[in-house]
Amino acid sequence: MADIGASRLYILGHPKAAREYAPVAFPGLGEKTVDSRRKRVLFRSRHRGMQETDILLGGFAQRHLNDLSGEQLEQFETLLDENDNDLFDWITGRTAVPPALDNGVMKLLRNFKNSL
Repeated sequence: MADIGASRLYILGHPKAAREYAPVAFPGLGEKTVDSRRKRVLFRSRHRGMQETDILLGGFAQRHLNDLSGEQLEQFETLLDENDNDLFDWITGRTAVPPALDNGVMKLLRNFKNSL
């Protein structure tokens, strides 16, 4: 059982065994840190519906995720919300990329695909 005070978290048990811990950030209750956001994006990139997109997006994320700016990270997250078949077709050039999604990250993805 946990009692959350204004700035400290106490783990309660036997009265003599209660220990004080530093404040803890609970996921979903506050601002996301960049590190946890990048970890979530990496997971989403590797666990798609198609094996082809798992490999393509997961490899891209593993190689480039730490170098992306905040704006590029948002663009990548927006792309991850799209359908796997569409993403694969856009990245491989089978179909044209919608103008709203034809951004710097899409260009990076295409360059990454060409480097494989």
